[in-house]
Amino acid sequence: MNDIDDHLAYLRYERGKAAQTLATYRRLLYQFAEAHRDRDLHALEPRDLQNYLTKTLGGGKYSPATLNQHRAALRSYYRWLHRLRGLPTDPAAALKLPRQARQPLPDALTPEQITTLLEAPATDNPNLIRDHTILELFYSAGLRLAELASLDNRDFGPDSEHHIIRGKGGVERLIFIGSKAREALARWQTVRGQLLKKADEPALFLNKNGGRLTERGIALRLKAYAAERLPGVNVHPHMLRHTFASHILQSSGDLRSVQELLGHKNLATTQIYTHLDYQHLARTYDEKHPRAKKKTRR
Repeated sequence: MNDIDDHLAYLRYERGKAAQTLATYRRLLYQFAEAHRDRDLHALEPRDLQNYLTKTLGGGKYSPATLNQHRAALRSYYRWLHRLRGLPTDPAAALKLPRQARQPLPDALTPEQITTLLEAPATDNPNLIRDHTILELFYSAGLRLAELASLDNRDFGPDSEHHIIRGKGGVERLIFIGSKAREALARWQTVRGQLLKKADEPALFLNKNGGRLTERGIALRLKAYAAERLPGVNVHPHMLRHTFASHILQSSGDLRSVQELLGHKNLATTQIYTHLDYQHLARTYDEKHPRAKKKTRR
């Protein structure tokens, strides 16, 4: 086992990092190691790491979010080497992301579009019923792709109105299952057995071979399902999560509640992922702030 594998084992067993985080760090750290295969990773200096982030990965080749993942993986690895493996200094401590134009927020579907997309299919085809149920759950609960893919069949009974999931970073949160999503789940349960190959398969959503439908499989199925109902609209899991957040915020104006429903640690993250209703915020300020209230003329 090399240093990278040792580090990942530490993150898994000592820090309790999520499987998705570990898989991402593994991929990115091995990509980094391959780029420096002729050098000792322990001997790299801050400028080497910064050049890798800015020049090798920068230049618009990767999105800011992906670059931030690379930086997080490098900082985690070198902090561990410094603190627990005797590396004299931490060369990744001051890593900075390359300057890039701010990426536009992902689009959200309109209420009319989501209504069209979520119309129940008039068919007994288990694949289409499964895909419709997945869409209903995404929109009902604002789930991340990894969260939905990890759901087990035992988690949902016929009357399940809510469920506790373990999300990003191992943080637990409560999700709510609306009536339409419950109806879709109940319908899926009537046909799930047609795809089931092993009686003890725990996954809620199954692929054609009877195993757990993967994250990539979910994304591909949603794309194909939506293409027939919303031609020209690139529907993907994050769009559905963003649509969930946007519609809740637009109807309630309660940013803190949306933060809790999405499982965001910081309110600033919620502000990035949702379209803020500034007019609502302005009205709230005018109505509630003592120094902002308009004086009544006599």
